[in-house]
Amino acid sequence: MTKASMSYKNDTWDMVDAAKERGGAAKIAAETKDEDLPEEMKKMTKEERVKYIDEKAKQREAIQQQISQLSEERRKYVAQTEKELAAQTGDNTLDAAILNSIREQAKAKKYTFEQK
Repeated sequence: MTKASMSYKNDTWDMVDAAKERGGAAKIAAETKDEDLPEEMKKMTKEERVKYIDEKAKQREAIQQQISQLSEERRKYVAQTEKELAAQTGDNTLDAAILNSIREQAKAKKYTFEQK
């Protein structure tokens, strides 16, 4: 999920991120030495490299959107499953027991928690 977030930046070694952060694909394609390129890009012209970087950026964006969507669907599924399980078991799940234990210990030490 990190790769889909805004926190994921690798512009020091990733041409797509570098293009996004440092002036576009044309600039990165022009600045990058041939020996620093992956084999598949060494045979390309500068124009082909720009197009290739732009295509990879679009592919990455689509994948990141898909990751975000699936992550949200997973979050909703887990929340619903936890709710159903709690209804069936009366909150006798391991995570509920751990949270209750932590809250009791914290309460004994005068800590308070905001309710969701």
